[in-house]
Amino acid sequence: MAQMLAALGIHSGEPARTVEYLERAADMFEGGFIRWDAAVVNYYLGAALYRNRDYAKARLYLQKALLGAQELRVPVNAAYVDYYLGRVDLAERNFAGALEHWDKAMPIFTQATDLPAIFETQRFRADALSALGRTAESQKALEQVRIAAASVKTLELKGKSLARTNRLQGPLTEYQLAYQEMLGTPDQKHGELPAYMTASVAEAKFDAKLRETENALLEEQQKRTSLERVTLVLALLGCIAVLMLGAFVLIRQIRQKRQFANLAMRDELTGLRNRRSILEFARVQFGMRLTLGTRLFIAIIDLDHFKAVNDQYGHDVGDAVLIGFANAFHRHLRSNHVIGRFGGEEFMLIMPDTREDQVFDIFERLREIVGEMVIAGVPASHRLSFSMGGSEARADTGTVEALIKEVDLALYRAKEKGRDRCEIYQGGLQATYDSNVQRARPPGHAPLAYAPAPHIQAVKAPVRNLS
Repeated sequence: MAQMLAALGIHSGEPARTVEYLERAADMFEGGFIRWDAAVVNYYLGAALYRNRDYAKARLYLQKALLGAQELRVPVNAAYVDYYLGRVDLAERNFAGALEHWDKAMPIFTQATDLPAIFETQRFRADALSALGRTAESQKALEQVRIAAASVKTLELKGKSLARTNRLQGPLTEYQLAYQEMLGTPDQKHGELPAYMTASVAEAKFDAKLRETENALLEEQQKRTSLERVTLVLALLGCIAVLMLGAFVLIRQIRQKRQFANLAMRDELTGLRNRRSILEFARVQFGMRLTLGTRLFIAIIDLDHFKAVNDQYGHDVGDAVLIGFANAFHRHLRSNHVIGRFGGEEFMLIMPDTREDQVFDIFERLREIVGEMVIAGVPASHRLSFSMGGSEARADTGTVEALIKEVDLALYRAKEKGRDRCEIYQGGLQATYDSNVQRARPPGHAPLAYAPAPHIQAVKAPVRNLS
């Protein structure tokens, strides 16, 4: 896109559009890795701004172009940039600065035998030297101008030198000879025709030739304008197509990453969070509890006699039982409660902002739902049940791993007492819930929350690897 804008700017016949396109191209190339194109665009933009007499901006872009040419080690390009920087200095009447730039460019133009460049540079040098009062050097520069003009033999180049020749040679009373030599006109007697009239005639001829050329170019410029518009529309359409394709690819990649992330964090059988994911969620909630001062309850649910289900009815039926449990738990839990498969037939339940008496209510509700589940392959006479152990994070609970060890002890105690029950660890004692006692209480009363039990340290639970 930047290269296309640069081409449009370079070949545009309208100064305003030339600057507009080249500035946009220069902005795109800024800081990029295509240093060659950036240097070229900065050069053309600096020259265009010079022609528009915006000397401050012209100097800025020409200096960028000079730095690019020096970094790329292209002395010819650097010489052309120095030539234009000299013209900027000349326009601002900084004659010494202009000569400094042209003195750098001239050896390179001479080595390359670039006669038009030598012609242009020397005629401007003659201007600057004359302004500084360095008459001898100015005459020498004019001599180089005549040699270059004679070699090139281009009327346009000759015409461009006429006005300057008049100004430079006028004070020396030698301008008539210079005009005659460059135009190839017959020798005239001194005083027959004033010098300023000779210059005027030459300038008029050149202006007429220039107008003819401009008229011929006008039609071509109109055609180019139409072509530029079509090219710009096509470029915009191409950019839109590229952006749409990029957006499609990006959206697809995001979806794939989400799918992969979901697969990495989900249990393949039940669709719940897997062990790594539920442990990470537990750590996050544990940290939030410390920051916000909220409650946090963690429970582990273990399906009773699951091995017997696998042995009697097969692993397919065992998988169906796990899926049924997972669906029941997922559908009937609170929105802020999160459950995941902890391993085998065990599930971990994270319950932020939950009291102990609410934990018993949750257990009872899930117990009734599981007891009424119908799983294909499991006889109706086989009632499914589970045991649950839980613990609440306290001020002295140092890590989530320590909290899970307490949950393990409570779960182990629930199994030891006959399964199909909930045990909660608290302060070294077990808070015990007996479902039979719960159902015997009158409606509207809270469930039995605590019952003293032997000290929990007497119960030994297997050590889990939480990594």
